[in-house]
Amino acid sequence: MSRLIRLVFIMTLFCSAGVHAESSVSQLKKAFNKGRFVLPSAEELKQAGEAYLKELRGESAEDLWNTLAIRRILQQDLLYLKEAPDSRTGRGLFALRLGDNVQPWLIQAPHAKSDIYTGRIAARIFSEGGLKAAMWNSVPRNTRVENSAMKLSADMAHLPNTYWQAVTRSFALHYKKGKIIQFHGYAQSKRKTQAGRDSDVIISAGHKNPPAWVQHFTRCLKKNLAVKVSLYPYDVKELGATTNIQGHLLQKMGFDGFLHIELSKSMRKLLLKRKDLRLMLLNCIN
Repeated sequence: MSRLIRLVFIMTLFCSAGVHAESSVSQLKKAFNKGRFVLPSAEELKQAGEAYLKELRGESAEDLWNTLAIRRILQQDLLYLKEAPDSRTGRGLFALRLGDNVQPWLIQAPHAKSDIYTGRIAARIFSEGGLKAAMWNSVPRNTRVENSAMKLSADMAHLPNTYWQAVTRSFALHYKKGKIIQFHGYAQSKRKTQAGRDSDVIISAGHKNPPAWVQHFTRCLKKNLAVKVSLYPYDVKELGATTNIQGHLLQKMGFDGFLHIELSKSMRKLLLKRKDLRLMLLNCIN
């Protein structure tokens, strides 16, 4: 899709996007809790991955989700996959847009609450961009993993063997040329370098050789944003997502559509408030 056509397509979605965004925010509020986190079994993850693939193909996987105590909730053209109230173990909240007239992109907010505003930003961008999928964590990132001898926490961007990994893998298998875009937040005052402290946006691909499209995206942001935008590892040497577990998985799969976006708090406030900035961000992605 050319950039002009994509821009027109995105703009036509804004009329109904507010309703969709509020729907996603509402579902996240209901799904998020301060409860427990339990690592799923290998068999459970295999089933979850198969069920998600079926949904991506346009086939209902309700029977599979029911055996996993995941509820399938339809709201207009959006499908939410959410843990049953009596079976919450921190697996996450997952949303899919039905139909074929979608952008094959997946928006991820692994720290939806602790990286303040990122969950809501993800919901709005998912809705306004006509994107295929989105996902949010559903317990705080510092929640202890119950069934592990190691001292692990439920950080979806760093913990292996989760529904997040299974869904990420299925999406990348189905949309080999798609995009997986992950939003994070950081405190500028806590950065280790001057370049990090000066940056409002830090872009990376999860490794030291960002593909051409990620470099183009960064140049587009630099041109259109009146804040400091940095690309790892050229402009800044930190927050490059090199330990990100989704990034590692996608690199092993040969999938180069991973985009990791770190935002300062002031930038998160702007993105949450301003539709034009969210539209510009979407339009900068090839």
